[in-house]
Amino acid sequence: MSPQSAVSLQLGYYGSIILLIAFAIVILALLLYFVVWALFKKPVTGAESLKGKIGVAVTDLSEKDVGEVSVDGVIWKAKLKESGTGSRISKGESVVVVEISALTLLVQRQ
Repeated sequence: MSPQSAVSLQLGYYGSIILLIAFAIVILALLLYFVVWALFKKPVTGAESLKGKIGVAVTDLSEKDVGEVSVDGVIWKAKLKESGTGSRISKGESVVVVEISALTLLVQRQ
């Protein structure tokens, strides 16, 4: 290939500055996106991550008595969330975690 037929790209001083600024804006936009995403995503560890998860009653549960449920393979202390009806959940029934209070899960029937 001869030097006359080769296409050369010459940005010049101002072209280089514009390209550098455009690159910096893209990097900052991506950084801002990931910061906002990290702030608003749901926690994935700890007790707060259990809200809304489905488990199975390991023992009978009532509003007054503490029992046990298995959520994600881990057994937790649990109580039936107060509904005023005095209902019970039997061993083996599916439950949904509604709240966490002092490492005791408050659950309701699924």
